[in-house]
Amino acid sequence: MKEGVYVFKGFKKIRWYIWKKRKYYGIYILSSLLSGYFTMLPPKIIGNMIDIIQKETLTMPQLIENIMLLAVMAFSIYILDYLWAYHLFTASDTLGYFYRNHLMDKLLEESPVFYEKFPSGELMAYMTNDISNIVEMAGYGILCIGDGIIFPIIVIGFMVATTSWQLTLACLSPLPIFLWILKNMSKQIYPLFDISQEAFSDLNNQVVENVSGVRVIRAFVMEEREESKFKALSYNIYEKNLRVMRMNALYFPLAKIGQMLIYIIALIYGAYLLKHSQITIGNLFSFFIYLSLLVWPMFALSDIFMVQERGKVALDRVERLLTYPSDIKDKEDAQSLFHFERAEFKNFSFRYPKSEADVLKDISFSFTQGQTLGIVGKTGSGKTALIQQWLRYYPLQKEFFINGQPVTDYTRVSLREKIGYVSQEQIIFSMSIRNNILASKPEASEEELNGAVSMADFEKDLAQLSEGLDTMAGEKGVALSGGQKQRIAIARALIKNPEILILDDALSAVDAQTESHILDALEKAGKKRSLIIAAHRLSAVKGADLILVLDQGRIADRGTHEELIQRDGWYKEQYQLQQMEEGYDAIPDSE
Repeated sequence: MKEGVYVFKGFKKIRWYIWKKRKYYGIYILSSLLSGYFTMLPPKIIGNMIDIIQKETLTMPQLIENIMLLAVMAFSIYILDYLWAYHLFTASDTLGYFYRNHLMDKLLEESPVFYEKFPSGELMAYMTNDISNIVEMAGYGILCIGDGIIFPIIVIGFMVATTSWQLTLACLSPLPIFLWILKNMSKQIYPLFDISQEAFSDLNNQVVENVSGVRVIRAFVMEEREESKFKALSYNIYEKNLRVMRMNALYFPLAKIGQMLIYIIALIYGAYLLKHSQITIGNLFSFFIYLSLLVWPMFALSDIFMVQERGKVALDRVERLLTYPSDIKDKEDAQSLFHFERAEFKNFSFRYPKSEADVLKDISFSFTQGQTLGIVGKTGSGKTALIQQWLRYYPLQKEFFINGQPVTDYTRVSLREKIGYVSQEQIIFSMSIRNNILASKPEASEEELNGAVSMADFEKDLAQLSEGLDTMAGEKGVALSGGQKQRIAIARALIKNPEILILDDALSAVDAQTESHILDALEKAGKKRSLIIAAHRLSAVKGADLILVLDQGRIADRGTHEELIQRDGWYKEQYQLQQMEEGYDAIPDSE
């Protein structure tokens, strides 16, 4: 049997959750059954009263008794409907909470390779639209099963018991045809929903790109082109949804026709039975009320197909994401790194996944606790690739060693806990400057916070901000300059007091004086912290114990600043050029 043909395939995929929340769903079932039963009583009571009125035997005590009985029924139905609605939709919303948390856990543990396959806009679609469809299936979808299948059985039972089984059977005779049409419609709807969701993800991707790159779009006058791309994607969704709506719209006229057909059968055959005294006028009146109670179940029956198909597509997509194999995992016997002492790279090479060429080749050097390591080189020489190895962002083709052991012997979390990392692109969250800095250590004291701000040379900037540390940074730090964002990121890394501080071109947006203040503050902090600096501005690495000069992924030269400027090479040439650009005299050529 093809996937998607089976009507309740989507509901079967969440039966584990229904069992887990059986208390909530059990209360829903019990409350809705009692509510359905009490809903059946008023038509019968009214039908009996009509027969009594026709016979002219109605007394005032009988009238008052029946009115009181109807009032009790109405109050009971109200209480029961509240109970089933509260428990059903609490359970369904909890499922959404469960999947959102699992998706976020998945996103936070994945490597950059994962994000190359799943763009941000697509991930947003998973988190919003897909989760909403799953919640709808677990809530409204279950309600539709109850109202579209179970409730009609109760109604039909009362129709047979209180009126006539022959009349009931005649009125329900069109139902098999109706169900056959619905089943065939569901076969066509599943792929339509899948295509529609993919189109929605594409549109989300475009929105994310346009919003994040709005300054570039304006600078290069790309508004018209981007608007055209967005309109094309938006129209694509419109077309896909229109196909779904066309299929869905076919049902409503069908339901109306079926409803009218049932009423006509009831009227003709009911009149015949009434004429031959096989039913009373009260029975026929009650029967028509029962028929009216079947109108909503007919639409609910249609919604079962629609909701479960949407939910199944969403579940398939979310499960595909959750089960996507991680590119990098800890060993089962991986241990925690308690203290950093020494790192060693031996003929280390690395290439990015899906790449055919190594970006790091035969890298060999050692680095001990308390030292400063400088990494310099041309753009694209491999500086960031080398730094990323410390953070274990990518699978390793070869090992490097921490404290004499392969780095994969340690858990990634314990390794990263020892590192304070400031990337090239500073990530500033949409909250206060204080909370941005405290993000790496929320429990930090005010003294620790002020110390990190001072070491990042951010005090003078705070003095110019009206609300100081409580100033809102804005989305992605839009209210801050590039240099301010870099120093906030540095303070965020410093406040956790890491054993290894990594600055990946993290001083590029500050002036030479500010850079000097920050590096002096880091040096005065003592030799307990190891420092790794990747930079284009060579003044940032002058004080390093070891400077690696990278060229096309290889170590082209190495040494201290004093040693490198004594040798003719890229480092000396670049240093002289930068000194001249900053207004200083170039150093003299070596003898």
